[in-house]
Amino acid sequence: MPPQGERIAALEEFKSSHSVLFKACVGGVVLWLGSLSALIYGIKGDLQAIKQHVAEGGNKQIVSELKDPKSQAQFKATLSTVVAQVQVARANGTKPNEQKVANLSRAVSQASQRDPELSEVWRAASELVSYRSPAPVKNLGNCNSRPYSDVTPIVTPVENQIVMNVINFHDCTIDLGDVDGFLAGGGGQHYKRAIAAMATATNGQMVTVYTFDRVHIIYHGGPVLPTASQFIFADCTFDFDLTRMPPPEGQKVTQNLLIAGNINDVKIDLKST
Repeated sequence: MPPQGERIAALEEFKSSHSVLFKACVGGVVLWLGSLSALIYGIKGDLQAIKQHVAEGGNKQIVSELKDPKSQAQFKATLSTVVAQVQVARANGTKPNEQKVANLSRAVSQASQRDPELSEVWRAASELVSYRSPAPVKNLGNCNSRPYSDVTPIVTPVENQIVMNVINFHDCTIDLGDVDGFLAGGGGQHYKRAIAAMATATNGQMVTVYTFDRVHIIYHGGPVLPTASQFIFADCTFDFDLTRMPPPEGQKVTQNLLIAGNINDVKIDLKST
């Protein structure tokens, strides 16, 4: 058996070597935790940057790329970025800065006029319209379920025998693309009455104005309400979801809502060029 002094020296050496190993392990764990914390912090920072980016309406680079893309691929990628960022903002309840979002909305509206057949441009446009909209009031009934007496009827022959047809909806929900539902409801009854009145007009022309007061407006594409000459939206909310190019009237509604200075008070002339 080794002398006691040698055993003590061996134990000290064993202790020392394992202490170094232990410290190295602890150091490695600390470094790993530090790296993990940095990664998490970086992800949180990226998400926060996205939120802030959307809240400020996108940066100048995105607007510039929308106005003057270097290629079709870049144009599509930029539009997809807009869609993704707006979806993140809506999911997190980030309110838009109207002044700064306006720049992005105008750029998307211009892009939709320049390249209307591109589905990505309408996806971005509809996301922005919905993002700008205030939150809808819950439990609003279907406008098309309202009885005829609850739809304000105004059918007035005016100068040169053009029939003025005004249909008003208030405090309800309507899908601008649900033409069949409209024709089957109270508004449709009024519309058919106006058609009959038009038959007595000398030149057979009719101007149809739809007014919406505190109405939740849904539009997912397709033809809009029939023979619409003008839409007037007052204190309305909007749920737009377009995955392809809508008809000309649907394009004009979307583009005008994008560039509206006050989305709570919008008048859109659908027949003007």
